Amino acid sequence: MKSFSEFLKEEISIKGNKGLPEEKLRDIERKGAEKIRGENPGGLIGQIMGLMRESGRFITGNQKKLEKLAEEVLKDTYPLILKNVDLDLQLVTDGMKVHEFMKKEEEEKKKEIQEEEEDKNQSEEEGEEEEEGQEDDQQEEPKRELDKEALRLALDKRKFANNIIQGEAKNTKFILHQEVTTNGLREIYGDKSSDAIRIWNDISKIADKLDWVIPIQDKANMMERAPQGMAGACSGRFKKKAHSKKKKKEQEDLIKEINQAIEEGKDIKDKEMQEKISEVLGHLNPTVKVRAIDFPMLLHEAVKGIYELIADVGMSRDKEMAEEVHRQTSTFLDEAEDFRYGPYLAQDLNDFVMKNPDAQKYPNIKEFVFGKLIDSDRWSDEDCLENLKNVFLESPRGRKLIDDLIKESVDELEEYERQVSEWENSKNNRQMTDEEESDIDKLVKQTLYGEGEEKPVSKKSYDDMTISEIQDEIEKAVEEENYELAAELTKKYLKGESKKIWERELLRINESHSIHRRIK
Repeated sequence: MKSFSEFLKEEISIKGNKGLPEEKLRDIERKGAEKIRGENPGGLIGQIMGLMRESGRFITGNQKKLEKLAEEVLKDTYPLILKNVDLDLQLVTDGMKVHEFMKKEEEEKKKEIQEEEEDKNQSEEEGEEEEEGQEDDQQEEPKRELDKEALRLALDKRKFANNIIQGEAKNTKFILHQEVTTNGLREIYGDKSSDAIRIWNDISKIADKLDWVIPIQDKANMMERAPQGMAGACSGRFKKKAHSKKKKKEQEDLIKEINQAIEEGKDIKDKEMQEKISEVLGHLNPTVKVRAIDFPMLLHEAVKGIYELIADVGMSRDKEMAEEVHRQTSTFLDEAEDFRYGPYLAQDLNDFVMKNPDAQKYPNIKEFVFGKLIDSDRWSDEDCLENLKNVFLESPRGRKLIDDLIKESVDELEEYERQVSEWENSKNNRQMTDEEESDIDKLVKQTLYGEGEEKPVSKKSYDDMTISEIQDEIEKAVEEENYELAAELTKKYLKGESKKIWERELLRINESHSIHRRIK
């Protein structure tokens, strides 16, 4: 019987994955073999090197224009996914710059993990101070050995998700032919835009063939030993997590400062504010950072980053499990294999989803379905893999599952549209007359004077207050235990991260009161 350490040394492959039917794997390998019949690595490498030189002439001097176009194209393609996501896209001169970017991102992520651990310890110390009779010394729990079967399922699930992510990224050649892309390239290159698209298409086709011609282990070795040959990389970043009271207050205060600056028309992108955001929040919104040497790779890595943000819902909620899964599925060997199988799996999933006409009612339904398919809060890893197998078998059970997830996504988006419409109508109605009294003003008067005769309220109307003043009013309402007013102000006036923070705080207060009522 294998020991746990021996088990961890095994290479994780899509072959034998519990979510992938064997016949699907054989079909993909047959298609791959057909694609490279009669080809040899030397000839293909020579062709792609020549095309890369031609491509470079289209990139040099146009970097900023292409970065701007890439962001425009991505926001047009993923409007609902990128609604509250920032894009940091840059074209660089060579593969070594890509490698340096990757190293820097890894170091920053390690630093954030260390800071979070320190903040957790601070939070635990605060809890110990509040709890009477608790022992002063708490020993750290020893690192446990993970369950082998649970780890195997988690690895299979993540490996499958990585194939879809890489496949969607490689299939971005279709984005090159979208109207928004061709129009943008025509503005940059004029009549020569068709030449640029032809070159980039040819590079993509040859790269696909090389993924099958070059053995997976050889490709992985090439990627590891020659980092200067890297064409692009991405990094998905989130807002830093806060656990201690001190850290939470730092984040809340900075968010207030940002909202006030926006209200006053100040630039929050100045160097001083950006340094503050980086130090306290990390990133104000989820952020996809990309460095690439050409335009198609900029799109490729950005799509990969977008899908990685979506796939975060599929990671294990067990920290040790998540770390081990990431470690075993993020090697060059994994990436080399994902290059082969991912595009076919992603395309098959896309085709199966799109057989339901409702999948086209809104943009990005496919992305919503992907997130729901792998959501760790929704399915166990075993159930997730069983679902994926049924989807790729195109079984009746798989069809029903996808149709149900499409309906759920459409219902959620329709509900969101309805709420936005109601809010806009309410806003327009308020603007029709200055004399109209808002529901919140009525609530304040009832709070102050009861249901009887109303007395004039001399304070400024909430509609005329800045975001900072609204937050002060919410804090005052909470202090006075007027949680109904606090909730109404939060719902009506706050947006973005500050709204999420207050909603969580009011939910916590409400749950606390519910517990006390049950105890009594």
